[in-house]
Amino acid sequence: MGSSKTAQYSTKEKTFARTAKAIGHPARIVIVQFLATHGLGTNKHFMKITKLCDATVCQHLKELEHAGIITEFYINNKHFYRLRSKAEESVKELQLVFTQPQVF
Repeated sequence: MGSSKTAQYSTKEKTFARTAKAIGHPARIVIVQFLATHGLGTNKHFMKITKLCDATVCQHLKELEHAGIITEFYINNKHFYRLRSKAEESVKELQLVFTQPQVF
């Protein structure tokens, strides 16, 4: 959908859509679950648990990062990922889309 077609939607609706897209793949859900359990992870961790190649894992991580679900950082030149503090809140807000009726 082009940017001109999204102008009619609120920022909150666009954020919901971005979050839904980011967690809309089984590999990304596995990555998020891993981070929720272990706190930190590297590409090697994610390659092992998803059984996907490095390039594919990197693309999934990029989607999760773009949606604000994860963040990356370095410790001693080693690349790590972790859940953002607002990630759980974003997913809970997304659930509200399905439980609260909209008035039109």
